[in-house]
Amino acid sequence: TQLFKDAADVGVKAVQNILDENPNYANAVYWLANYYLRDKQYNKGMEVIDSWMLRDPADKNAIALKKQMQQFIDKAKPDSIALDSANADSAKN
Repeated sequence: TQLFKDAADVGVKAVQNILDENPNYANAVYWLANYYLRDKQYNKGMEVIDSWMLRDPADKNAIALKKQMQQFIDKAKPDSIALDSANADSAKN
Protein backbone atom coordinates (compact mmCIF):
# COMPACT_ATOMS: atom_id res chain seq x y z
CA THR A 1 0.00 0.00 0.00
CA GLN A 2 2.94 2.36 0.49
CA LEU A 3 3.66 2.06 -3.22
CA PHE A 4 0.16 3.33 -4.02
CA LYS A 5 0.52 6.16 -1.50
CA ASP A 6 3.84 7.17 -3.05
CA ALA A 7 2.32 7.08 -6.55
CA ALA A 8 -0.61 9.17 -5.37
CA ASP A 9 1.75 11.72 -3.83
CA VAL A 10 3.58 11.98 -7.16
CA GLY A 11 0.24 12.44 -8.94
CA VAL A 12 -0.87 15.16 -6.54
CA LYS A 13 2.42 17.02 -6.98
CA ALA A 14 2.15 16.75 -10.76
CA VAL A 15 -1.39 18.13 -10.75
CA GLN A 16 -0.39 20.93 -8.37
CA ASN A 17 2.45 21.81 -10.77
CA ILE A 18 -0.02 21.88 -13.66
CA LEU A 19 -2.26 24.22 -11.67
CA ASP A 20 0.69 26.45 -10.80
CA GLU A 21 1.35 26.87 -14.52
CA ASN A 22 -2.28 26.99 -15.59
CA PRO A 23 -4.62 27.83 -12.69
CA ASN A 24 -7.62 27.88 -15.04
CA TYR A 25 -7.33 24.18 -15.93
CA ALA A 26 -10.64 22.92 -14.55
CA ASN A 27 -9.96 19.21 -15.07
CA ALA A 28 -6.87 19.42 -12.86
CA VAL A 29 -8.94 21.13 -10.17
CA TYR A 30 -11.60 18.41 -10.36
CA TRP A 31 -8.97 15.66 -10.24
CA LEU A 32 -7.26 17.15 -7.21
CA ALA A 33 -10.50 17.77 -5.32
CA ASN A 34 -11.72 14.24 -6.10
CA TYR A 35 -8.41 12.79 -4.94
CA TYR A 36 -8.75 14.59 -1.60
CA LEU A 37 -12.37 13.42 -1.35
CA ARG A 38 -11.40 9.77 -1.90
CA ASP A 39 -8.50 10.14 0.53
CA LYS A 40 -10.87 11.65 3.14
CA GLN A 41 -8.87 14.90 3.20
CA TYR A 42 -12.08 16.89 3.07
CA ASN A 43 -10.63 20.21 4.23
CA LYS A 44 -7.99 20.16 1.50
CA GLY A 45 -10.63 19.23 -1.06
CA MET A 46 -12.83 22.10 0.07
CA GLU A 47 -9.90 24.50 -0.18
CA VAL A 48 -9.31 23.43 -3.78
CA ILE A 49 -12.99 23.80 -4.70
CA ASP A 50 -13.44 27.09 -2.85
CA SER A 51 -10.37 28.53 -4.54
CA TRP A 52 -11.66 27.43 -7.94
CA MET A 53 -15.13 28.84 -7.25
CA LEU A 54 -13.60 32.27 -6.64
CA ARG A 55 -12.60 32.11 -10.32
CA ASP A 56 -15.80 30.54 -11.60
CA PRO A 57 -18.66 30.63 -9.07
CA ALA A 58 -21.18 29.28 -11.60
CA ASP A 59 -19.17 26.12 -12.45
CA LYS A 60 -21.80 23.37 -12.17
CA ASN A 61 -19.21 20.62 -11.73
CA ALA A 62 -17.54 22.50 -8.88
CA ILE A 63 -20.90 23.23 -7.25
CA ALA A 64 -21.84 19.54 -7.39
CA LEU A 65 -18.42 18.47 -6.10
CA LYS A 66 -18.60 20.96 -3.24
CA LYS A 67 -22.04 19.67 -2.30
CA GLN A 68 -20.76 16.09 -2.34
CA MET A 69 -17.73 17.06 -0.26
CA GLN A 70 -19.96 18.84 2.28
CA GLN A 71 -22.11 15.72 2.61
CA PHE A 72 -19.03 13.67 3.48
CA ILE A 73 -17.93 16.31 5.99
CA ASP A 74 -21.37 16.37 7.60
CA LYS A 75 -21.46 12.58 7.71
CA ALA A 76 -18.03 12.47 9.37
CA LYS A 77 -18.92 15.06 12.04
CA PRO A 78 -21.05 12.75 14.24
CA ASP A 79 -18.19 10.25 14.33
CA SER A 80 -15.76 12.98 15.32
CA ILE A 81 -18.13 14.32 17.95
CA ALA A 82 -18.70 10.83 19.37
CA LEU A 83 -14.96 10.17 19.42
CA ASP A 84 -14.27 13.51 21.10
CA SER A 85 -16.95 12.78 23.67
CA ALA A 86 -15.56 9.31 24.38
CA ASN A 87 -12.08 10.75 24.78
CA ALA A 88 -13.37 13.41 27.19
CA ASP A 89 -15.22 10.76 29.22
CA SER A 90 -12.13 8.56 29.47
CA ALA A 91 -10.03 11.55 30.52
CA LYS A 92 -12.42 12.17 33.44
CA ASN A 93 -11.96 8.60 34.73
